[in-house]
Amino acid sequence: MSKVYSVDEIIPSLVPLNLHQPITPEHVSESFVELGPVDCGAASVGVWHGQTPWENHVGDEFLYILDGSVSLTLLRDDDAAHSYHLTAGQTFTVPAHVWHRSHAKDPVTMLAVLAAPHGPVSYAEDPRQDAR
Repeated sequence: MSKVYSVDEIIPSLVPLNLHQPITPEHVSESFVELGPVDCGAASVGVWHGQTPWENHVGDEFLYILDGSVSLTLLRDDDAAHSYHLTAGQTFTVPAHVWHRSHAKDPVTMLAVLAAPHGPVSYAEDPRQDAR
């Protein structure tokens, strides 16, 4: 069922997730809010800092930086790592089936829209090695 959210009211209540420390489900629920379903996925807003694990989704993922900045690294099929630096007000669409991870030195507030299930994560240096 659809619900109206005020993102401006949600964000101040979020506690930045510190990815440099062990994470519990309680930490995640304090740092991220699912805004609603989108096809087989969801739209969410969250605040965090540190480095995420590698992620890979069967659908595109749309990112909108609301506050702060983040470095996004994509591992495409050409074996090169492609890096992008995004700041508040900028958007980026991560293509489906591309391993990617993000790093934020300071807290970043991000809106993410993923129309597919989340997909696998990896802590490997290069998660493509497992698929080869």
